[in-house]
Amino acid sequence: MRHIFLVLILTIIIAFSIQLPQAASKEEELQSVIIEVEGDPLEHKKYIKTYHPFVKVVETYDTLFKGLALQAQEKDLEKMESLEFIKNIHGVQTYEAISITEKNADQHAVLPSAINHTGYTGKGVKVGVIDTGIDYTHPDLKKNYQQGYDLVDLDEDPMETLPEEGLPTLHGTHVAGIIAADGELKGVAPNAEIYAYRLLVQVEVVPLYK
Repeated sequence: MRHIFLVLILTIIIAFSIQLPQAASKEEELQSVIIEVEGDPLEHKKYIKTYHPFVKVVETYDTLFKGLALQAQEKDLEKMESLEFIKNIHGVQTYEAISITEKNADQHAVLPSAINHTGYTGKGVKVGVIDTGIDYTHPDLKKNYQQGYDLVDLDEDPMETLPEEGLPTLHGTHVAGIIAADGELKGVAPNAEIYAYRLLVQVEVVPLYK
């Protein structure tokens, strides 16, 4: 009886020693992808929720791009490759802007005019800037700005988003300045004409996963 009891104890210890490493193993990291689809993304969302319950549908896109943002473990995402309605699968990339400090400013800051080593000034050239709009009152741009259109508010005023309207923007102004600033700062083509189209707004970005 004593020997049977010892054997039972040893069996339990061995069983736990085999299972513990598996229980302690780290859960596989979640991956995020964006899939481009044919057909109605909302219908595909229902399909994925029904037949692939371990795949989370984070977002659907149906305006300029038909697709879905998905999040799951890699082994579950691999099963999506066989679905006939998927045209392409795109990985989610994270980008960080380079921080310019006093120490590295000389390495990253380049005056636009210094890039143009030719005799061309942009005279007679019309440049369309499709971006967040433009601050056409800026002293370096008001001379070259001609006209534009706001595809967000659907009017002929492509001014950048102002603080009282939401998250302010400046990117379109920055781009226009690189192209054709003609004031204290000179762009690559300071005599070019600028036509601005406000198509983009700044929104708060929520990461697909942490």
